[in-house]
Amino acid sequence: MSKQIKEFFNQWNIYKKVIKHNYMFHIEIFQKLQYFLNQHQHQNLLDLGCGDAYHIARILKNSHITNYYGIDLSEIALQEAQQNFATINCDKQFIQTNLIDFIATQQAKFDIIIAGYSIHHLTLTEKDNFFAQATIALKPGGSLLIYDLVRCEDETQSDYLDRWWKYCLNNWKAMTSEELSLIKYHIYNNDYPETFAIFNKIAIKQQYKKVESLYKDDFYELYRFSL
Repeated sequence: MSKQIKEFFNQWNIYKKVIKHNYMFHIEIFQKLQYFLNQHQHQNLLDLGCGDAYHIARILKNSHITNYYGIDLSEIALQEAQQNFATINCDKQFIQTNLIDFIATQQAKFDIIIAGYSIHHLTLTEKDNFFAQATIALKPGGSLLIYDLVRCEDETQSDYLDRWWKYCLNNWKAMTSEELSLIKYHIYNNDYPETFAIFNKIAIKQQYKKVESLYKDDFYELYRFSL
């Protein structure tokens, strides 16, 4: 991941505003995540690109989780994440680092790995490597949950970004013109959304046995990749 991405997310108030106004459908996605977590046993959870962990803390409040790892590039977001997790009764660690670096060197095994709005920052080769490292980091029968930008099967990356940017410009009304300029620069210089078919091909290559979509809208999807 580039230095530009880290600098963008260190301006956490921009993304915090996105979350507050539900511009990227965090509420709907986390409703599906909560349902999934309530239906499955989970003790060790790795949250890659956790941000301020506002939504995940809310859905884990009454869970049986024993260990939580929150990984993010933004120091400011991680400080808020610790506050949001203050009442969650589990062992927790918040680590400021690149998600690829962390998962490639981590020795712990996880029941669940969540990667939220972060994989689209990786190149195709990096995505393949990420899936391979996640396979190693998961326990047998574990699940990789990814919610992210996903383009249509017949859509190029540039077409998706143009369509998404037009949507942002028309609907993200709480953003200032300066914030929109920063978002536009970030989108066109750091975002590489893939199709479901590409995700599925990588998952099969990296030995995931089952792929299912838990949520889908015009721009974002939530997938479960199971070992």
